[in-house]
Order: sequence, then C-alpha cells, then structure tokens
Amino acid sequence: MSIKRLKIFILFFIIIFNYNCSIFQKIFMQKDPEFIIHSVRLHDINLSGFILKIDSELVNHYKFGLPESQLKFDVKVNDQLLSKYQSDKFQVASNASVNIPIFLKIQFADLVKVIKDFSTTKEVKLSLIGGVDFPLNIPAMPKNVFVPFKIEKTLPAFAPKITFQTFDVSLKNLKFQDLVLGEPKLNINIKLAVENQGGSPFLLSGKDLAFKLADQNILSLKNAAEEASRTQVFEIKTEIPLTDTLKKIMNKKEIDYIIKGNLEFNFKDVDFNQFVIPYEQKGVLSL
Repeated sequence: MSIKRLKIFILFFIIIFNYNCSIFQKIFMQKDPEFIIHSVRLHDINLSGFILKIDSELVNHYKFGLPESQLKFDVKVNDQLLSKYQSDKFQVASNASVNIPIFLKIQFADLVKVIKDFSTTKEVKLSLIGGVDFPLNIPAMPKNVFVPFKIEKTLPAFAPKITFQTFDVSLKNLKFQDLVLGEPKLNINIKLAVENQGGSPFLLSGKDLAFKLADQNILSLKNAAEEASRTQVFEIKTEIPLTDTLKKIMNKKEIDYIIKGNLEFNFKDVDFNQFVIPYEQKGVLSL
C-alpha cells in the first residue's frame, strides 16, 4: 500500500470513528446531568455561627452510569473566598438520581475577618460555585463529564455580640420604711445589650428573656424597641416584694441565676431574613 493510500485510509478511519462517536454520544448523552436544589435553609443557629442545610439532587439523564466522584465547591462571601467544601464520594446509575444533603458550617467570626468593612456592610452575597467531575472510561465517549453546581443567596451582614450593660440584683438598697413595715424588697436592675458587629440593622420583635433565681421564674427581660437598629437592649429595672418563696431563696449565701430564651433577629431585603438564636447565661449571685 502506497503512503498516499495509507494516509487516505487513516483519514477515512478518523472520519468514520468521529462520526460514530458523535452518533453514540447523541444516543447515550441526549441530556446532560444536572443538579436540582430542593431547599436551602438555616439550621442549628447559635451565637458562634450557623449551618446552611442544602437538600440537593443530582439527576443523571445519560443511558450509562456515572462513576464514583465528589461534589466540590468554593464558598464565597461578597466574592471573597471563605472556605472550600467537599462531599463524600458517590456514584449515579443510568437514568437515575442521588440525593446529596449538604451541611455547610459558617462561623460569624470568619465573616468578620473575610469581609472588608464588615461594620458598615449591609448585605452579604453568599456564593457556592463548583461541581462534580466524573471521569469516564467508555469508548466513543468524552474523557470526563462535569456537572456544574451553583447557589447564590443573600445574608445580612450579621455577627451577634451580647454584653451586660448593667447587672445588679441585691438587697442592699432597702428603704427605711421597708425595714419598719417588715416588707423588704429585692432590687433588680439588668440591662442586656444585643449588638450586631455587622452593618445590618435588625429588630428583635419584642421577645422576652426569662430571669430565674434558683430555678424559680422571677421576671422577664423585655425589649421595647420598635425600630430596627444595630443595637437592642433587654432590661428589667424594678423592686419586687420578697414572697415566702423568695425569702427561702435569699437565705442562701450564694444563689444560682439564669437568663434564658430565644433571640429572634429580623432583617429586611435579604433571602435569609430571620435568625432565631437560643440564649442562656448562667451565674452565681452573692448577696
């Protein structure tokens, strides 16, 4: 066979092979695999951070299975890299799907570090960008198939900080007439400041925090604010008569106290506009 004929034969073979590959791919790969995002929710929120729970499903429309691989994506906030995510390994059968639950942990402290001018930032764009790369070892098929994964949501620029502005629970400020009448009172003056280190104003919706002494409900700290701001204050300032129950409690040298309840932060104009955070502060009073 002459060199010219050999070249023609090779060229003809390549054309036929590519044509057959194209036919096979059209038959077996009519529609590309895809991710379906069923829900994206805040989960397990606390004062340190939260978990973003994503219910996703990868649907394989191909007439052949996809081999073992992993979902990988970058976690970005306002286009700055916050972290990277990598799932457990999974595979997908032909014309089938697999559920891929994602639990993404985000710390408030990391948001403060990564986002420039966090204290004046009003909104955070959260981007999850990546996908799954499936290597293929099937004749007449591509070497790999990439399935893109992308989610974009908005968050408030939010990182809570809670401090006591005032904490005074005592019998020191007894009035003379109380002593004469034998009706001493318990002085309570507590102010609990709830601050956002980010720039998003919030409203606490007037939620109460229970104040207990020795497991006995005393009063509730109330937030009277009606407008959104970056700092809200829960407070009690009152004097209450010493009931028989309180007298028994006050006979002790040290008394356990607890402030407990849910802090419900409400924001505007973002996808995740409500954060309900359990709060509990314990301590011991020396009277």
